[in-house]
Amino acid sequence: MNVCHSCDNPPCVNPSHLFLGTHADNVADRVRKDRSGGPHLGNEHHNAKVTSEQVQEIRESDLTQKELGRIYNLSQQTVSEIVRRKIWDHVE
Repeated sequence: MNVCHSCDNPPCVNPSHLFLGTHADNVADRVRKDRSGGPHLGNEHHNAKVTSEQVQEIRESDLTQKELGRIYNLSQQTVSEIVRRKIWDHVE
């Protein structure tokens, strides 16, 4: 069982804001409240190092992944994941 937050404030310990539920219950609660993604994709993610436009440039480039990594301040592994659509897969 998980301790779930009806107020969606993880540090909250007010007993009236907490309920027991399974992982599936917690996921269903998140989906019901429309907190399951959306603004955390791409440019909106707080850890994004490139923009959607830069992802397109990377995918269209003839440079090596190592060269692209230096240009965009990314590791070669990250460039490879962008090119293979392992990450940023929502960008056409």
